[in-house]
Amino acid sequence: MRVRWSEVEERARAVVAEYGGEVTLRQCWYRLISAGALPNRASMYRRLSSHLARARREGQFPDLVDALREIHQPPAYADVGELLAAVPDLFRLDRTAGQAEALWVCAEKDTLRVQLSGWLGPLGIPVPWQEPQCCQNS
Repeated sequence: MRVRWSEVEERARAVVAEYGGEVTLRQCWYRLISAGALPNRASMYRRLSSHLARARREGQFPDLVDALREIHQPPAYADVGELLAAVPDLFRLDRTAGQAEALWVCAEKDTLRVQLSGWLGPLGIPVPWQEPQCCQNS
């Protein structure tokens, strides 16, 4: 199979747009494989990574989610007024308080956790990266 990288980049750009920009390289890779744009070989994954990294550096491709390189920084506010303005966005009731059972959506891969959190977070549904101890069968 001869790979036309300009076409692959265009298809990858469409995948990222479809997810609203919240997509990882691995998600993009799987979508391209399933569409038949790339063969499922480790060497092709590395080449895709290289091509898309070059395109991002040149400003020709959107950023991908890289949860391993994220810097998790606690929120900070310039003053009390800024904090109070942010409070409505931070306030959320625990919808499971007082219930005997709660819905959790567990993600085996961090790639999925990022995507699922984006969908389910506003609904107050927790999305742990790995299955929590309380849910594992002994």
